[in-house]
Amino acid sequence: MSALPLDDEDIEDAAVLWRRVPRAWMVLDEGTNCERLSSQAFQDSSDGSGTSVILAAESSVEQVLKGYPGFGIAAITAGAARAQHQGVIRVPIVGVPGHAQIEGEKSKRVRRALAEASFVTFPDGDVLPA
Repeated sequence: MSALPLDDEDIEDAAVLWRRVPRAWMVLDEGTNCERLSSQAFQDSSDGSGTSVILAAESSVEQVLKGYPGFGIAAITAGAARAQHQGVIRVPIVGVPGHAQIEGEKSKRVRRALAEASFVTFPDGDVLPA
């Protein structure tokens, strides 16, 4: 059995976490014939650290998307991440207000559950259920 992931108890379950996502991470769900967020959106960073997110209460959509034309934002609550046995921790980065990470082992099933618990908004006004 793996150890419990790191978790910052000061981040409430209701806290909204934003994840910047490219349109390429939207896939067609053949069952519903609608777009949904791919589980790829919740992979850990390539350097082995957790999934990078921003605490919505500490940033703005403009800050998160600055320099990323065509990207959108996937929103999920810290509680939804924790329901998948993930932790949420602050990982400060200079110039990136509210930076955090979703920590924990992310099987395909867990990544899919995180994607399903999210909703996605694109700056052009599209709001897509995950």
